[in-house]
Amino acid sequence: MLHMERKDGESAKRTVVNRRSAIIAASAAVIAAGMSARTGAARQETDLPEVVVAFLAAWVALDAEGITQTYADGGVREDITAPDIIRGREDIRRSLFDFIGAFDNAKVEHPVAFAAADGFAADTWVFTGEYTGSLPGLPPGNGKPVTIQGFTLIEIAAGSIIRTIDYYDACGLLVQVGGLAQSPATATPVD
Repeated sequence: MLHMERKDGESAKRTVVNRRSAIIAASAAVIAAGMSARTGAARQETDLPEVVVAFLAAWVALDAEGITQTYADGGVREDITAPDIIRGREDIRRSLFDFIGAFDNAKVEHPVAFAAADGFAADTWVFTGEYTGSLPGLPPGNGKPVTIQGFTLIEIAAGSIIRTIDYYDACGLLVQVGGLAQSPATATPVD
């Protein structure tokens, strides 16, 4: 179970969210948004909260400081493939500099992003680059090109991001950087 705490005025409200239910709901919303985009109802940045527009723009610019500034002081950045949850702007900043710095010729695209009710937004993304650095749990970089596809669930309150949760193909990343042998079951589909 994923426990999320959220402050509403003076009282704290604790919500328990089943991780699988959250993934299924977010996936369905991303698919629906993608289908809308393909049928001509593409998202417009004016439809997104300002903080989400700033977050996406900072990612496109690979601006770790700009991304960090979109988070609340006590913001949380969660990578579902990692054992630790990153809390607070300083640790978020450090994690972003480490990640972005591990790649040369990096590029980020955001095919679909949308805002939902109750202070949530979602973003699909494609990250490409040449893995030249070092990331925890991965072998040292050797310049191999990588493509990582995923989506981020974004929680917003008081005009700042209070939590992001990244979902992506970690197995495909391991194969691409040489940390796992590729088999038909681990192949990452690419359009």
